[in-house]
Amino acid sequence: LSKVRVLVAQKAKWIFDKTALAKKRKSIQTLFEEEGKIFYLGEKISLHVKTNIDSFYKHHTPLLVTKIVKEQSFIMGVKPHSIKFRKAKKRWGSCLQDRILLNTELIKTPVVCIDYIIVHELCHVLYPKHDKAFYRRLSQLMPDWSQRKIRLELSIL
Repeated sequence: LSKVRVLVAQKAKWIFDKTALAKKRKSIQTLFEEEGKIFYLGEKISLHVKTNIDSFYKHHTPLLVTKIVKEQSFIMGVKPHSIKFRKAKKRWGSCLQDRILLNTELIKTPVVCIDYIIVHELCHVLYPKHDKAFYRRLSQLMPDWSQRKIRLELSIL
């Protein structure tokens, strides 16, 4: 129990910052209901028709993101076995045995963040773990990946 308290004390600022950030954010549903807007590629856009927000993202995410995956796969010389999409609460993407799973909420973030997630997951096709080789390759492909990651962490999820 004392180890838990020490860990929480060490991470207190991070916990506080993340909690404050979460409180400041409007939920997508609230934003849509109050202003008729949603996030698309990191920008607020207006929807002029009645639509289900989740179905909008579910439809539009694969269209754009699959194109970016193909471009980055070609550049990297890597081909994932499959690419699937689903709504997730805690992860932007994952890769397991050359199968990439991407969050449909990704479309809410700026394109530079989408690029980062895709390159990150494609690196996992070659390097399954977050080891030195993984980060070396990620840094070669995207030298500013850490700034993109920070920007992504400030995005809505």
